[in-house]
Amino acid sequence: MGAHAHLACGLKVKVPGAAAGLWELLVPKSFNLHRLQVIMKIEQPITPQRWRQTKDILAEAMELPISERATFLGQACGQDDALRAERRFNDVRKLAHAVVFDYHEAIRDLPGSTPVRERLVKDALEYLDSLANEAGSDASLQRELAEAYEKIGDVQGNPYFSNLGNTAGAIASYRKSAQLREVLLAATPNDAEARRNLARSYEGISDVLRETSDLHGARQQYDRALALAQATAAAEPQNVKAQVYLAQALTSLGDIQYRPGAASLGDLSGSLEHHRLALALRERLAAPDPKDPNAQKDIDTSLYLNVTYNRLAEIYRMTGGYDEALGYVRKGQKLVEDAQTRQPEKANRLHDLAITYRKLAFLLLGNGKEAEAMEYALKSQVLRESLIKAETQPTRAGKTI
Repeated sequence: MGAHAHLACGLKVKVPGAAAGLWELLVPKSFNLHRLQVIMKIEQPITPQRWRQTKDILAEAMELPISERATFLGQACGQDDALRAERRFNDVRKLAHAVVFDYHEAIRDLPGSTPVRERLVKDALEYLDSLANEAGSDASLQRELAEAYEKIGDVQGNPYFSNLGNTAGAIASYRKSAQLREVLLAATPNDAEARRNLARSYEGISDVLRETSDLHGARQQYDRALALAQATAAAEPQNVKAQVYLAQALTSLGDIQYRPGAASLGDLSGSLEHHRLALALRERLAAPDPKDPNAQKDIDTSLYLNVTYNRLAEIYRMTGGYDEALGYVRKGQKLVEDAQTRQPEKANRLHDLAITYRKLAFLLLGNGKEAEAMEYALKSQVLRESLIKAETQPTRAGKTI
């Protein structure tokens, strides 16, 4: 009985059964050049010439430090497409998750880390660009690259994340992510996840364009994201994730059309229309389950609904509709108070409640209800002082829409 060791460049070597274990000892897993697999079946042995090639490659590689062996394989086995594809895939996964995701996240909030973060992004982009040129039609690799480019765009300049202020770089990274995802969606047009991923890339472009005051360019990208979200939600009406993302896309578009205190296109009626559509979706998602009316909804679902209540309240307040604005903030008050009761240990819950009480105070004052306004102003002040006393700074990561 014999065995075959899969060595380098796709070559398989017939070895005696007793020697199979020896190969595993001689060629450690960290070698990462040959995907050693001992296959217990009889195959034709390779020619003497091919055997010498394999021995030479193996011997030369073993003389190199482990960190240099993968590069050596790429040079020595340049025509082994399957092996090169596997190596590229492993490289980009290691890069995306270790450098872009893990390493950056570990230093993101450290004082004085900006120069290191900038260097990480620069090196990561060079590596990703090199891999992108070789991606070809490898869908797995394209997905990994698109996700990594999106993350880098967040880090470079998305205003909803801790970023480096490089808006031009962020737009370029998001566009690379979008281009890859456009190819993936074209190959699988009915893939809901591919549609959502592409919509995220478009939305990333929109967020940064809006930050640079290119409101019309941002509106075009938000429209693209919304079209994809609508298609997915229509195709999968029972998919909660699809409905949640549709509400988010509607909110983003409503914000660019009109939002008090922020750069917008001044389209009040369009903004109201999209926020009302988002409201209908989020109220339905937050509604009790008729089969289990006592079951509590996920807190995030309730807080997303509160975001829409606040958006509508802002619009009505700025346009003189104090009664409507007050009604929406009171609805949100119940959600925020419930969230704080369910998660009293979270500083963000107290922070949200303090803001809600302050909004109520302003609206009540505008409606001539001075005594009640004072009551909520004092409640807000007490909560804010307790946060300061505890030296707790609420952390907000990502987009709250």
